[in-house]
Amino acid sequence: MNFIFNLLVVILAIAAAGVFLANIIINLIRALKINKLMKLDPDFVEGKVVEVINHKNRVYVRVEYVSKVNMLKFTELFELTQKEFNDQYYEGQSVKVYYPKLDGVKNVTCFPTYLEGQKMGLQAGPIFTDTLLFGGGAYIAGIVLTSVITPCEKTGLIGLEWNGRPFIESTRGLDTIVEGATPCLSGIYLLIMVMFYLMLFTYIKERLFGLSAEHKTAYLKICGVKGTAEVKTFKFGKSKNAQGVKESLLEIEFFTNSGEKVNCSLNSYLYTNTQEQYIDILYDELNPKNVVYYVNNGK
Repeated sequence: MNFIFNLLVVILAIAAAGVFLANIIINLIRALKINKLMKLDPDFVEGKVVEVINHKNRVYVRVEYVSKVNMLKFTELFELTQKEFNDQYYEGQSVKVYYPKLDGVKNVTCFPTYLEGQKMGLQAGPIFTDTLLFGGGAYIAGIVLTSVITPCEKTGLIGLEWNGRPFIESTRGLDTIVEGATPCLSGIYLLIMVMFYLMLFTYIKERLFGLSAEHKTAYLKICGVKGTAEVKTFKFGKSKNAQGVKESLLEIEFFTNSGEKVNCSLNSYLYTNTQEQYIDILYDELNPKNVVYYVNNGK
């Protein structure tokens, strides 16, 4: 049994590292494809600069625009370097906000937005994060594999053999272990590995199958359909935003414009302050369970 347990842990660690690597490759391909489309034939909405903020080596340009789909007014904040800014934006200026053209796209997984005059390029932040996660996953896989093939100093046994070394002290009872056989790793390593994978499960799922929170909000502001939902239940989550506001976890119900009844989950920091029974939402017409809550100007 120790052999089976140890083998399963090795497979899990290597498979997880493989998923992290696949995540990098898939999202890099997506980003390159979207970047190419954005340069060739982007879509856009007309907007107006309402605020320019200089802060250290960055300039933040707040743009107000009206969605061509839901006809709601929103604001978007663009972060620029001093070189990108180059004194080309000022309050009251008419500008375009560019975004990917989605003709024929059934599942939106990437939705960058750019300000007119801003250089279009790969958004390196998420790719860098993905690379760090792969590095962490590969490191854990290396430790696990090395530990199970390293012979015990006293008995010469390894973890990948029948009645070999237990993976941790707690698994010793799975087999009749040769006296003096030490565990491959201490229990803390297994705990760290499990916590690492559990914490990153939602992130990897989002990166592979959905939109990031930032891209999701931008997408639904510009392309989302306006609706009204009833909050069936809600509770506070463990997460807090930069202002210390707890995240609300909602179960909502609404009807699309075509009459389809939709029940789905929605996480929102804004709802923590309002806690209304009926809320305004923006939903994806192609995937109605892709939804955000907005208040007044769509924040």
